[in-house]
Amino acid sequence: MGMEVMDKFELSAIGLAKSFVAGEYIFKNISINITNGSIFGITGDNGSGKSTLMKVLCGSTHPTDGSMGFKANGNSIDFDNFHRYFGYVAPYLNIYEEFTPLEHLTILAKIRGIGYDGNQAKTLLNRFNLFNRRHDEIKTFSSGMKQRMKFIIALQHSPAVLFLDEPSTNLDAAGVECFREVTEEYSKAGKAVIIATNDAREKALCKRTVDLSDYK
Repeated sequence: MGMEVMDKFELSAIGLAKSFVAGEYIFKNISINITNGSIFGITGDNGSGKSTLMKVLCGSTHPTDGSMGFKANGNSIDFDNFHRYFGYVAPYLNIYEEFTPLEHLTILAKIRGIGYDGNQAKTLLNRFNLFNRRHDEIKTFSSGMKQRMKFIIALQHSPAVLFLDEPSTNLDAAGVECFREVTEEYSKAGKAVIIATNDAREKALCKRTVDLSDYK
C-alpha cells in the first residue's frame, strides 16, 4: 500500500478536561502535541476515559475545559473540516451492513466529497484480505471481517491522522499483523497514528504514551 509523505501538520491540545457531571472529571489538564510520524498511545484502566479523549481529539465531542488546534502546512484547520484529515477505527462504530464493501466505499466517497478511487479500494481490500468478498453484503461477515472493513473505510481517503480505539478487537493473528504493518507504514510516511489501548502489543508500537490514570 503506497503512501505519499504527508505535508507538515500538528495536532495540539492544551489543558484538556472532560466532565459529564459538574465537578466530576473523567480526565483533566492533558496537554499533548502530535506531529508527522507520531505513534501516540492513550492508556488507562477500563472506564478511565480513553475513548472519550479520542473523541475530543478528533473533534466529535467538545472538551469541558482546554483548547484544541490542528494545523496543516502552518494553516489552522477548523474542526468542522478536520474530518477530512482523519480516519477512525473503533469496535463501537457502525457500518452499513446492508451494502457490499464496494458499495460502502463508493457511497462514503460521495459523502466525503472525494472521487471514488477503484484502484485504492482494490488495494485496501486485498491488503485486508476482503477482495474475494467485495460483492457480498457486509452483514454476512464475521466480527473480525467487519473490523477489517472498518480499517479499509478509515484508510480510504489516506488521512493525515489515524485514530485507533482498541484496534485489535475481534482480529485474528493475521489481522493483528496487518494492523501493525499499516501503523508502522503510516508513521514512516509522515502521518500520525493515535492508539487507545491496554493491549501490550499495541502499546509496544507507540513512541509516546499518556496514562489517563495520571490525569484525574
